[in-house]
Amino acid sequence: MFRTLSQRITGHGLTGRSQRSTPRRRQVRPSLEGLEGRQLLTVTYHGGAVLPNVEVQALYYGANWYTNSYYYGQTGYLEGFLNNVVNSSYMDMLNKDGYGVGRGSFTGGKIALANAGEPYTNYDVSDSQLRSTLQAFIDNGTLAAPDSNRLYVIFTDPYVEVTTSFGTSQSFMGYHGAFAGTNASGQPVDIHYAVIACSGAFGTNGNAGYGWSSAMGQFTEVASQELANAVTDPNGGYKTEGWADGGTNGEIGNLVAGQTVYLNGYQVQRIADQNDQAMTPAGATSALQTSFVLQTNGNLDAFTPSGSTLIASGIASISDQSIDNRGEAMIDVVTTGGLAYEYHEGFGIDGPWWNYLGSGVKSAKAGQGVSYVLFVNEEVWEYVDSTGRWNSLAGSGASIDAGTDKIGVNMVDVVFYYGVAVEISDSSGWHSIASGVRSISAGQQGVTDYVTTGGSAYWFNDASGVSDFLASGVAAVTTGTDQNGNYMIDLLLNGGNLYEYRVGTGWTFLDSGVTSIAKAHAGFVDMVFTWGAAWGHNSSGWSYLTGSASTAS
Repeated sequence: MFRTLSQRITGHGLTGRSQRSTPRRRQVRPSLEGLEGRQLLTVTYHGGAVLPNVEVQALYYGANWYTNSYYYGQTGYLEGFLNNVVNSSYMDMLNKDGYGVGRGSFTGGKIALANAGEPYTNYDVSDSQLRSTLQAFIDNGTLAAPDSNRLYVIFTDPYVEVTTSFGTSQSFMGYHGAFAGTNASGQPVDIHYAVIACSGAFGTNGNAGYGWSSAMGQFTEVASQELANAVTDPNGGYKTEGWADGGTNGEIGNLVAGQTVYLNGYQVQRIADQNDQAMTPAGATSALQTSFVLQTNGNLDAFTPSGSTLIASGIASISDQSIDNRGEAMIDVVTTGGLAYEYHEGFGIDGPWWNYLGSGVKSAKAGQGVSYVLFVNEEVWEYVDSTGRWNSLAGSGASIDAGTDKIGVNMVDVVFYYGVAVEISDSSGWHSIASGVRSISAGQQGVTDYVTTGGSAYWFNDASGVSDFLASGVAAVTTGTDQNGNYMIDLLLNGGNLYEYRVGTGWTFLDSGVTSIAKAHAGFVDMVFTWGAAWGHNSSGWSYLTGSASTAS
């Protein structure tokens, strides 16, 4: 199928906006990590049950969920999360990787008024007590009937400490399990449940937590992890296992625990594929809308809704932005001296921070919690943030770009000095793209755009292995994502005219006089005009960033 620029409309006029600036400069010079190889483990199916179309229902355990108006309000947030996540790309991600599960359904939750006499006193509850409460609420019809897809998600209130045979919630944040119970008619049935312990940051129970996460963010992230574990291995430790890594005895959520993204506004966790590699769901974003602008004088600025910040000087190039392991926006930068760094636009307790990658660098591109580095000797390496390991990928590289493959695992597109382009996935390895390639843009979910040496642009689909023609006379093309997680193409012609393709609306003319474009992130694309001004554009309109710009991301 061919795609051509069939729709051309009048460009938008640009109007200036005021800019706030709070300059700040941070420099870090840690030592270069040693280069190490990688080992891929394997998640396999062990013959047990899965929950193919999960039916979730929450049980809010503890009187504070009802008696405290603030906590009661948070139950609405958690209800919204459960309803959203089971009908989202989060479940699609598991289906794409062959785990045999798809989207599910949601039933409204219930509150268990435990410790009602002393609602603001810390108290312990055992796993057996939680099971007994589930069974009692099933027996009296308070909870929906258990079946082969039902999963009860128990959220404990801020004064509860959960005790189990493997410890207390001061040492864990959540778990899932199953037990032999009965339905309301007294017939035997397996009852599946997950327990999400309230973070110590939310109450006074001393429970474990991520120091950098909000309490509600931790609730949804841990719930997403246990949801993925429970639907793919609901009977682990009870009956025959479903999907698990036999080498580590790890479930797919545990293997990449704590690797955070935001989906539809909710904090969730990445999930491991069948080679233990983290998958990022379609449409994932960072916590905060950020744009990065490299100015002609080498200064690098970050632009957020609260203003602009000078973050570094002496910068030669920046990558398109990605999402680090805490759900923060991340870019890679190369200094004028050839040093490469990751810059993490942190927030909250930590604030922004840097990670040194190496020297003698030609190009560095930020992936999802990883970085890809092309050294001046033409070698391509991958740095993995979660382990601090380096992976050797290729030689003879001329240019690179970072994205994710068809199931959401990190990949890098490499154009070799002789014009052949390939995709290298952390999970599935090498895939051919095309020959005669001048430049390339690696998107999400296996979508790549590239420009040939003759100036023609193509759209490549990793799933089909087919390239579709886009246009000729092209200066640059990028592939990002819209606000719904669909692929989004921005195409810059040689004369400076910029066009954008969105799923559902097709091609739109944006403006003229454009010199460089970035990948769209959540429907927002940054660009620089011939007169040096950097602007951002999304479906709501235009946003002025700054003048004297070289690159925007």
